[in-house]
Amino acid sequence: ASEVPVPGSDFDQNSVRGDIAEDGFIGLEDEGVVAAATHSETDEVVELGDSHGDVTGQSIDDVIRADWVSETGECHIFEDRMTRRLSYEELFEDGGRLHGWLVRIPEEELEAEDVRDGVASWQATLWLLNDSQGPWYGPSFGEEPEQIGDIRVRIRPNNINVLESQIRVKAESGEYDEWQPRVTWRKKKRTVLPADAATNGLFVFGGGS
Repeated sequence: ASEVPVPGSDFDQNSVRGDIAEDGFIGLEDEGVVAAATHSETDEVVELGDSHGDVTGQSIDDVIRADWVSETGECHIFEDRMTRRLSYEELFEDGGRLHGWLVRIPEEELEAEDVRDGVASWQATLWLLNDSQGPWYGPSFGEEPEQIGDIRVRIRPNNINVLESQIRVKAESGEYDEWQPRVTWRKKKRTVLPADAATNGLFVFGGGS
């Protein structure tokens, strides 16, 4: 199993999630939003083996950075604005969330079948945070939050709009359970607002008015 590094140095904790408006995209597509144009995403085949990018010009981290939806919830993979580190976040209804720093798993640590198929995979330690806690950047940011286990996420090159994840839970003894069955996530499309959306009374969440 891959060793997932725990932060050894500290950073400014006033980090902002990576879902702030970029390149004209803001918010997430809601089923009730029909007035705004939608960014088209297709299940295109890309080469994920090159750390510098794929045949579409996207880097591997560009491919995985997105909002993802499964049958049981949503997760968000983004670049932390202060540290530029790839981050995983999964929100709960009570305001709490899971957070982890995703690290690319080297090819030599992947299964032979995954290497053959060109799968890209990342792993992170998961911390349980409450609704008032920011990411844990190191010891000077207080006591380390509760570690609940590890997560692995991966993308297959024949469908970059589908993400697979696995979690293994860390017991109180410090031992880890076996990896749980994979969960499948689909990329959630973003909504592109027209240039004059601010004056047209459009709302990203809940539809237009």
